[in-house]
Amino acid sequence: MYELLTDVILHLRLKKRLKSLNTKPKRPVKSFKTMAIIIPYECSIDEKVFIDLSKNLNISMNRVTILTFSKKKILKNKSNFKNRIYFTRNQLSFTGNFPMEIKAVFKKKFDLLVNYFSEQSVFPELISINFNSNLRIGFSEANNQINDIVLDLKLDQTDLFLDESKKYLNSILK
Repeated sequence: MYELLTDVILHLRLKKRLKSLNTKPKRPVKSFKTMAIIIPYECSIDEKVFIDLSKNLNISMNRVTILTFSKKKILKNKSNFKNRIYFTRNQLSFTGNFPMEIKAVFKKKFDLLVNYFSEQSVFPELISINFNSNLRIGFSEANNQINDIVLDLKLDQTDLFLDESKKYLNSILK
């Protein structure tokens, strides 16, 4: 019952944030200097995919932030990325307020946000919608309202994800 009520509140917050996102003017993208990645803890993808993407876009590894989310408890893994944040559903307040550590990340401006999840769920969507980014790329099975570029791929198609991402993102810069 508690989770159901929380989901209703979170859906209302998401709906409100989506409205404000759609009315917010987009800044032109001239280069990618910073990148944030949102990925589910349960996704067993190699970090090398994101290392390759950042290298291709000439983004320093120090300027890449990965937020790993889960509905359950998370065991922190060793990471190649200095800026790695772990966030669980129980850290989110009943009314959908984020802890200070996460709010600090949301205040930063990112040139690119990679929504590396393919589920339509209020929790990752709410995380994504709160990021301050110029451009968002994600998967077609997720909520398309939160992405500017939508890739019709599966999460495990990492080579295709890299190829398609590079192609679309580099074409935007030209």
